[in-house]
Amino acid sequence: MGKHIIVVHGYLLSGTGSNIYSCNLAMQWKKQGHAITVFCQDPQAGTYDWVDEFFTSEASWPKDPPAPGKVRVLVPDIAGLLPVYVYDEYEGYTVKTIPNCTDEEIERHISMTSKAIRKAVDMWGCDKEESVENSM
Repeated sequence: MGKHIIVVHGYLLSGTGSNIYSCNLAMQWKKQGHAITVFCQDPQAGTYDWVDEFFTSEASWPKDPPAPGKVRVLVPDIAGLLPVYVYDEYEGYTVKTIPNCTDEEIERHISMTSKAIRKAVDMWGCDKEESVENSM
């Protein structure tokens, strides 16, 4: 029987590096029959053919976890600020490199993201949490 696995990636899912790695993790685990929840900041993730469910509002989250062999993508509210390592423009976000963020901005970002993850774990449970930034 498949597990419910949560992948946490704080950025978009297209491009290079950890973005592609996150996608590949989700796709491979989906093929293995696991239920996958991906947290990211990609407003276009719902257009990817491997994504089965896509939600940008916590209010619209379903009550049940994703089904085995399905990928659910959630974009938690981060108040519009996307802290990044390398600056680039991302539509819909105010982008700042991490060294240029205030302590309050970083704390708010962490708090808002972790609150959403905790809500998902409380609602649906989790057999494995995988933070892409820590697994590479």
